[in-house]
Amino acid sequence: MNKLKPKTKQSMKRTMNKAKQDFPKEELSYVDALRYFEDIIEAASLPVILWGETANRVYNRQSLIGLTKLEFAVTERSLSKYALDTLKLRIGERWQKSKYKDFEIEINLIKNDKGFLKRPDTVGFWGGIFKVPNPFKKFWEMRHLIK
Repeated sequence: MNKLKPKTKQSMKRTMNKAKQDFPKEELSYVDALRYFEDIIEAASLPVILWGETANRVYNRQSLIGLTKLEFAVTERSLSKYALDTLKLRIGERWQKSKYKDFEIEINLIKNDKGFLKRPDTVGFWGGIFKVPNPFKKFWEMRHLIK
C-alpha cells in the first residue's frame, strides 16, 4: 500500500508560486466590472442578465479578454422611475452606454424578450454567479431578432 508523504515547506512553496502564475489577473478585472455593474443594476431593483457576446463567453466559460464591451440587458417594462433615477445617480445621464475603468459598458433595454428573460439560467464564472438568457442555445440563434 502506498503511503502519501507529507508535503514539505519547499514543495508547498513551489505549488503556491505555480498557482500565482496561473491566476488570470486580467480576466478577473473583467469579472470585477461585471459584478460592479450587476450590483448597480440590481440596486435599481431591476432584473439583470448578461447579453450578447458577454453572455456567450460566460455561458461557454471562455475568456473575456479582448471583448470590446461588456453587455447587460433589462426589460423595458421593469424600468420604473425609481430604477431610472437610481441608474442616472449611480452611472450618469448616459447610463445605457458608459465606462468603468477601461471597460465600455452597455445596458440594453429589451422590449420583447421572447421569453428568454423570464427564468434566466445562472452560470458560475471566476467566482461570480451571473444570469444569462434561458434556454441559451435558442437565444443565441435568435439574438438578432430580439429588440
